[in-house]
Order: sequence, then C-alpha cells, then structure tokens
Amino acid sequence: RDAMIVTTLDTFTSLLGGMTIFSILGNLAHNLGVDDISKVVKSGTGLAFISYPDAIAKFDVVPQVRMVWRFLMDFLRELILFQLFSVLFFFMLFVLGVGSAVALHSAIITAVWDAFPKLKYWQVALGLSIIGYFCGLVYVTPGGQWILDIVDHYGGTTLIFVMAIIESMAIPWIYGLENLCQDVEYMVQRRVGLYWRLCWGLITPVFMIAVFIYSMVKYQWPTY
Repeated sequence: RDAMIVTTLDTFTSLLGGMTIFSILGNLAHNLGVDDISKVVKSGTGLAFISYPDAIAKFDVVPQVRMVWRFLMDFLRELILFQLFSVLFFFMLFVLGVGSAVALHSAIITAVWDAFPKLKYWQVALGLSIIGYFCGLVYVTPGGQWILDIVDHYGGTTLIFVMAIIESMAIPWIYGLENLCQDVEYMVQRRVGLYWRLCWGLITPVFMIAVFIYSMVKYQWPTY
C-alpha cells in the first residue's frame, strides 16, 4: 500500500510540475516570438536558475492580498507581493534540496554507522557533514558550474540509470523471481499478485533497457 501511495503521488507531482514549468516556458517563448522552445529552455541547472526565473520576472500580474492593517499590507506589497512567485519558487527549490540532501545523507550515515558501530551516530553525521562541505566547495569555484553539470550528467543520471537496470535484472533474473516473491510474502504475510510479478520480472527490466538504448542512440555530450 505504501509503495502504491508513494509512486502514485510521485507520478502526479511530476505531471503537475511538468505542466506548470512548460506552460510558463511556452508563454515565455510566445512573448519572445520564438517557435522553438528549445531556444528558450536551458537544460540542467539552467532551467531552474535561468529560464524559469527569467519567465517569472516577466509576470505582469501578481495576486493581491487584502490585509486588515494598512501598514502591514503596504509592507507585504513592497517586500513580497511583487516577487511572490519568485519567493515561492526558490523556497520550493530550497525545500527540495534540503529533502534530497537529508535522504542521501541519511543513507550514507546508515551505511557508515553499520560498518563502524562503536562510533556514535552524531559523530558519524558530523564527520560526513564536514567531508561533504569540503567536497562541495569545488562547486563554488569559477569552474564549479561545469563540474556540477558533469557530476549531474554522469553521476546523477547515467550512472544511477545503469545501476537501476542492473538491479532490476539481477534480482528477478539471477536471484530469482520466485525467491523474491517468497521473501516479500514472508515479510508482509500476503501472496504477491500477478501484477507485481509481471512488473518485476518483465515489464520494468524490458522498459528500462529500451529507454537506455534509446537514450544512447540520442546521446549528446554535455556542453558548457
């Protein structure tokens, strides 16, 4: 049940985000008189920090808020209302960044803590945070944007996709689909249905391999 809830919410969130972003970028392309949206959109971090903020800056209408106290209304109008969408957008990016960092950091902390159980949890967290801080300093150098694009392209996209394909093939095809279903049945005390068997054993690996082959055919080297 939890897996269905998470995947369903993730799908609808992706659809909502895609419709929101590309509707705004389409409006930006229309205002600029450009038919090809690829001339407006900058992939990677450029989409979040260049294309989308540029579109927000061209908004003519910003929602008005009726306040009880006039001085508070004027204060909010001057500091927030005229940049409301910018504030909300970058606050969303901040929350997403913190959430992703916490998830990734927690996974690394757990792995290190399991390997060195004598250490305290806060010691492992502090040590890894310091290491991560110094490793991240490279991204604020003059060439940091290019390094970020390379890491994001190969480490955050290609490598993860390849590892996911290997995992999706290794578990059902090498470890065995029946063994996997028995393990799941033992943990949840419920027999695995035909839908999950088809997804794990056939649909997911085949689709991921097909997407990977297509991406390799259309592959383009990252440029800065």
